[in-house]
Amino acid sequence: RHERLDLGHAIAGSTPLKFKVFTKSCAGKDQITGGDMFKVLATKIDAETSMQGFNNPAITSDVVDMDDGSYEFSINSTVTGTFDLFIYQLVQGGLKGHYFTDEF
Repeated sequence: RHERLDLGHAIAGSTPLKFKVFTKSCAGKDQITGGDMFKVLATKIDAETSMQGFNNPAITSDVVDMDDGSYEFSINSTVTGTFDLFIYQLVQGGLKGHYFTDEF
């Protein structure tokens, strides 16, 4: 799912940006246990370097599993600017799904 959110502001190099993610099951119900793995990348949005085709370095996040279906993230950038944030849920085997058999 893709959403654009304003997560607030932080001071580059000193004050990390912190936020919390609450997970849901495939059925859309709130998760009540932890154990999921995530990878977070923040890439700087910069029209000048993007137009020139340069890749901006990605910044990763620390993740804390709260063991209740929620996860706390902390990103500390050493440069100022606006960033795109990508959160990936990592699943062994590459795909998480619940399968069932049709009874027709």
